[in-house]
Amino acid sequence: MRIFNMTVSGDLTLNMKFEEKNVLLGENNTGKSTFVKLILYVLGVEINNFIEEITVHNKCNSVSLAIQTKSNNKYLITRKLPYSDMVNVFPVNSNNEVLVQEVLVYNLEEYSDFLLAEELYPQETISYGQGKKASLRYYFLLRGAVIDQTTPHARILSNLSGEKNDYIASQPLINTAIIENILSRNTTEIQRLRLSLKEKEKERNQINEKIAFFSEMISEKLEKHKNMPNTVDKINLEIQKLNQEEKNLSSERYDVLIQLEKAADKQIETEIFHLKTALNKEKELKNVILLNISDAKAAQKKLKEELEIIKKRLAAKKIISNIPVTICPICFSEVGQDAFCEHCKEIDNEKNIEALAVYKKLIEDSLKESIVLLRQYQENLCQCETKIINYNKELNDLEEKYVIRLNNLRTPLQGIIDELKERIKFLSSRQIILHDLLSYMNENEKNKNHRKRINEELQELRGELDKANQKSMEDMRIAETWIEYYNDIYNEIFGTIDNKIELDDSYMPLINGTEIQKISSESVKLVAQLAYIFTLATLNNKLDKSSINHLGFIIFDSPKDKDLDLDKYKRFLSLLNQVNNVQIFLTGSILDKESYLGAFPTAYYLPELSERNRLLKETR
Repeated sequence: MRIFNMTVSGDLTLNMKFEEKNVLLGENNTGKSTFVKLILYVLGVEINNFIEEITVHNKCNSVSLAIQTKSNNKYLITRKLPYSDMVNVFPVNSNNEVLVQEVLVYNLEEYSDFLLAEELYPQETISYGQGKKASLRYYFLLRGAVIDQTTPHARILSNLSGEKNDYIASQPLINTAIIENILSRNTTEIQRLRLSLKEKEKERNQINEKIAFFSEMISEKLEKHKNMPNTVDKINLEIQKLNQEEKNLSSERYDVLIQLEKAADKQIETEIFHLKTALNKEKELKNVILLNISDAKAAQKKLKEELEIIKKRLAAKKIISNIPVTICPICFSEVGQDAFCEHCKEIDNEKNIEALAVYKKLIEDSLKESIVLLRQYQENLCQCETKIINYNKELNDLEEKYVIRLNNLRTPLQGIIDELKERIKFLSSRQIILHDLLSYMNENEKNKNHRKRINEELQELRGELDKANQKSMEDMRIAETWIEYYNDIYNEIFGTIDNKIELDDSYMPLINGTEIQKISSESVKLVAQLAYIFTLATLNNKLDKSSINHLGFIIFDSPKDKDLDLDKYKRFLSLLNQVNNVQIFLTGSILDKESYLGAFPTAYYLPELSERNRLLKETR
């Protein structure tokens, strides 16, 4: 891509034309970084930190770039400020006339696909994790052509993904895909193999964690129980032995219980049985006697009540017969009238009195007999209770004698039973520990077998990846050329020949065998970043034919800053001065103007920026 000019419309405007090598110098906070952001914004990058004049005060309506793509088509690209999801693409004819009526309106995804097609890049999907895929976007490729102010030098590729997609900038597989697209490598198979390798390595790491956990559990068990077997076969053998021993002990315990039962004194048991039978009979007899006594007392009470009534009647008869009365003392009716009771009726008083006397004698005799009978019942009860007491005493003595004898017989056998119980308890506890240990070992063995299969699969995948990487001799030649070129440029900027640069599998640099993020020197990391972007853009100059599909331009936003001394930076500027066929955009401090002019004399110097001449100017 070639960029011809940039314009900004609104209350604040800008109109700049560009050449092959463009340098914008200025004071701090005058618009140098805004200049770079505006270019990137038109090319589809999300910019979240424009100056307040753009984001807050809305003094800029839109920004446009006039470009020519690798397909030799010219366009005017316009995007509204401060943010828009839509981009207007106006075709430009051979007379440099903008065909407004043929405008194409794209959302950002469609616009990215449009640029990829115009710049002859594939529209592919990049797998960068389990279940994670990202469609190649044009702004991905911009990361390999830009050094901005916010990306740490050790990241090499700039974070041009916007806040919503910032995670993209930290994905090694996407970084790799970016470089391989620029190198024009057919990487579909390589990307698939790399993703498979990543997933398998992740799976192996998870298995390793499980193995470490179970190994630790096994070690703890063996350390705690010193006499435990330490192999699966030995554990299974001991479990079989313990099961058999436990079975034997249970049978032995049963036999001892049978012996204990046989040890009881059957004669004493028989005597106790007969005594309990006799005791129960006496208790039943006692209950019968108590009922008889209760009945006799009730009969006595009834006879005494009846005797009292007869006595009253006899007395009344005598009074009525011997004393002249007109009112019956029993029923209180007039004598001789309609009588209400036998005492005042006109009957034979002598017969009546005689009958009552006979009945009275009968009741008195019955009462005497009941008293004698009750006395007999009470004597029987006393004898019965004496027998019960004697039976209970005899039974208690016999039971005590039985218990003493049984205990004398039980003690040695019970000791044996207790020993058997303790042994069975010990065997059960040991079996539990052995089963736990066995489960840990089996699980660990299963994980180790799983890991072995994964290692075999990893070995196969690495072999396939090596074959895929070795398919094209041209690809190998390009990679080797780039590494040699990178070494030369890095050492030239640094002013030494002692540093050795290598590229890892993700095309990230190793400085003298050290990963760049582990290097503490900011100047070393910045030189590595500058040399990386520079050599990637100019690698075609080192090849026999143009094999690299670079974007065609590089952008450096004030790369010197505080992290690079002036001598190294002058050497970098001298390298830029020698570049052909790559458009350069470079910003820097006006304080270093003489250094720029001296080391980079072939550049086109844009109007200098200052407080009086800022990048964006008020509309006149």
